[in-house]
Amino acid sequence: GNPDAYQAILTQISQFITDNELTWYRQDFTFSPAPYWAAADKPDRVGMSEIKSIMGLYAFWDALRAQHPGLQIDNCSSGGRRIDIETMSRSVALWRSDCAGQNAPEQFHSQGLMPWVPLTAGVWIATKGGSPVGSSQKLYEQRSGYCAGLTVCVDYDPAPWLKTAFE
Repeated sequence: GNPDAYQAILTQISQFITDNELTWYRQDFTFSPAPYWAAADKPDRVGMSEIKSIMGLYAFWDALRAQHPGLQIDNCSSGGRRIDIETMSRSVALWRSDCAGQNAPEQFHSQGLMPWVPLTAGVWIATKGGSPVGSSQKLYEQRSGYCAGLTVCVDYDPAPWLKTAFE
């Protein structure tokens, strides 16, 4: 809701996209803004800070896409809290939830989102910690994240394991 802040961040991010010839922009959302919105609202104007923030987000993405035709936006949606009809029309959620690697939430997200948001990505944590690499549990974790896209997080060379897992 601050026009000067909006213009400054738009200029900075747009220049970064230009300078680096980017075709994808990823915007993370790793905290809850609700306390900040509540602190900024007057008692008779509850919700106005949130409205201004969300409208600013849509305007920001629209301006980036207008300045950079063909730019794709990856909306890291922090547990699904930023997947709505407007963000879906402007972005894809390639990290749709912070429930990454949790079988039931990954499956619930896929089942619930597929009719409405066909292009999202489940997340598979393919690190050496937890279930042993190559185990049936690790395969189940991977398959729980299957949908139109799959984001894979690794801390080792996954090529041999991924080849086996995807076969």
